[in-house]
Amino acid sequence: MVKSKVLLLSPAVYAFTATVINAILEDLFIVFSGKDLVKKLLVVNPKERLTVEDALQHPWLQDEGMRATAKGLMYQQSDSEEKPTTSRKRPSQDTEDKRPSKRKADETSSVKKTAP
Repeated sequence: MVKSKVLLLSPAVYAFTATVINAILEDLFIVFSGKDLVKKLLVVNPKERLTVEDALQHPWLQDEGMRATAKGLMYQQSDSEEKPTTSRKRPSQDTEDKRPSKRKADETSSVKKTAP
């Protein structure tokens, strides 16, 4: 027969400073406010869904801490000096040898020249 043991803990008393409590409440506000905004944006019925104007006025997007976090994420500085580009072209390669490509050389040699 197995006997189970119950461990009784004495109650603990915690004291938080106003700074700690405010930081916890601020974090909770950000989490719950962000969830509230997302829920209101995901409503299926467009008539009941939050409009863009209303979403931009939502308290979560008005919070300075959230704005700073979003700005930091959107405009992160990379370690390299390369800046992102939107060009889809390949970067030009500067080479000392400016000979035509083999394809171009083959095309020009296969063209028959006739005298007038």
